[in-house]
Amino acid sequence: MSARHDHSIGTAGIFAAIGLVQGVIFLITHEMWPEPSGPEAAGVLAPAVGVAISGLCLQLTWAGDASKRWAAVALLTGSMFSALTYWVYAQLDPEGAPFAGDDSRLVSFWPATVVALYAVGPYLQIFVASGELRFPYPRLFFHAWNNALIALFGAAYCLVFSLVVWLTTGLFSMIQIRVIDDITGSPRFWWITLPVLFGLGLATGSENVRVIDSVRGALLAVLRLLLPPFVVIAAVFLLALPFTGLTTIWATGYAAPLLLSTIVVGILFLNADLDDGERSVAYGRAREMVGALTSLLLPAFAALALHSLYLRIDQHGVTPERFLGVVAGCVMS
Repeated sequence: MSARHDHSIGTAGIFAAIGLVQGVIFLITHEMWPEPSGPEAAGVLAPAVGVAISGLCLQLTWAGDASKRWAAVALLTGSMFSALTYWVYAQLDPEGAPFAGDDSRLVSFWPATVVALYAVGPYLQIFVASGELRFPYPRLFFHAWNNALIALFGAAYCLVFSLVVWLTTGLFSMIQIRVIDDITGSPRFWWITLPVLFGLGLATGSENVRVIDSVRGALLAVLRLLLPPFVVIAAVFLLALPFTGLTTIWATGYAAPLLLSTIVVGILFLNADLDDGERSVAYGRAREMVGALTSLLLPAFAALALHSLYLRIDQHGVTPERFLGVVAGCVMS
């Protein structure tokens, strides 16, 4: 048996063990969840979030050997997100209380947590590997794309397992054997098994770097191919505005989300076109101009989105969704 195979088994075992610990904590959180939920949920949920994020950091920064820096970074990151979770949930009103139902902060908090963790992840991975506060863009680019693709391995493991469980339960139920349905129908079963399977999927993705590199390369090639049509569409749209006017845009009621979505797509295409900044891809002068034009067009869409939000706020007032749109527009400008 090769050393590489031994290493793979070790990584899978470590990731599965981390997932098992996460699953046990999730199960305890589920059993202890207060009803009705309110500020009391903060003390129950915050430790679970800390364990979940610490475990994920341990898995994504694993380099084949444990170290104090590896464990310390994971613990510190999990503790910070745990404290934020406690702070947010401690401010919630109990269910049934006057003015209860301020769910908007939760709607923004969880996506923001995912985005923040995804953004900081590559920095943590580089620091754990090198021990230096130097973050070269090629390495950030590598980890940012690979983390998303590796996470898909984890999601695929969970999805396939869920389909197998559904099929198995259905087959045995047809012959009146209900024991499997009793087991898989319990939330305890899923709280324990899914984190373990997700960890195994992360291990598979981490150990198959060549596969990840191939998938990333193919995906970036497709996105690069779509950049020129995107630029043409965006440019024609902006050039048509003086003739069509802006009234029709504001009348839609969904101008800001659509414009912001256009910016997100444009940034994705532009990032794929730039790659890691070091690859010698012979784009030529015309392709360089396409990238430069994209950078000039996207702020115009951000300005249109912000103006659309301003009009909605001026007419109907500030809502959490509009405030988040303003923040997103300012960041994308």
